[in-house]
Amino acid sequence: MYKSLLVLLLSISIFGVAQKPTSKPVDSVSKYVPNHVQQLELENMLLKAQLTQQQMLSFQNDAQTAKSVLNEQIKQIKDKCKDISKDNSWPSTVDCNVDNLAFSDTKSAEEPLVKGNK
Repeated sequence: MYKSLLVLLLSISIFGVAQKPTSKPVDSVSKYVPNHVQQLELENMLLKAQLTQQQMLSFQNDAQTAKSVLNEQIKQIKDKCKDISKDNSWPSTVDCNVDNLAFSDTKSAEEPLVKGNK
C-alpha cells in the first residue's frame, strides 16, 4: 500500500498533476464501483502505464536523434574518403567502403578476371 502511494506521489511530482482516466465518467448510480483501495490501485497502474508511454516516446525521439547523428557521421566519413582520394590523385573510380575503410577501384572490379578471345 505504501509502495503504491509512493509511486503515485512520485508520478504526481513527475507529471505535475495526476491525470484522470480518459474513459467515460462512471454513473453516480452505477452498482459497479471499485472500493477506494481498488480505485487507487487502478489509478496507480494507469499512471505507471502513462509513465511507460512517456518513456517510450522519449526512446523513440532518442532513436531518431541517434539515427540522424549516425547518418551525419557516415557522410563525414564518405567526405573524408573523397578528400583522401583527391589528395592521393587517385582515379575518380576509386571508392571507399565505409564499413572497413578499404579503398578499391570500382572500374577494375567490374572487369572480368579472364578476358575472352575475340
